[in-house]
Amino acid sequence: MKSGNHSGAGMAVAGLAAGSLIGFAAGMLYAPKRGEETRRDLNNKYNEARSRMRYKSGRVKEALKSKTLKRSEDEKADRDEMIASESDIKPIENETS
Repeated sequence: MKSGNHSGAGMAVAGLAAGSLIGFAAGMLYAPKRGEETRRDLNNKYNEARSRMRYKSGRVKEALKSKTLKRSEDEKADRDEMIASESDIKPIENETS
């Protein structure tokens, strides 16, 4: 697998999140509040969004780690099964008399 290959769904989610944040920020800048209040609100929302993204990325990492571990265990079980079945194979004897 190429290192630059990204999931279409993952890219769509990232684009949606980025677009949402940009739209929210633009809306806040045009809201009828004082600049100080707007900056404080933007900072609070930014920190909340960053915290949510860190939490979600942590969950994604754990899910990927779990799937990778499971796949490794499955592959090991397959190898063990293959090795066990190879011991059951008897060599063909030459029947020349």
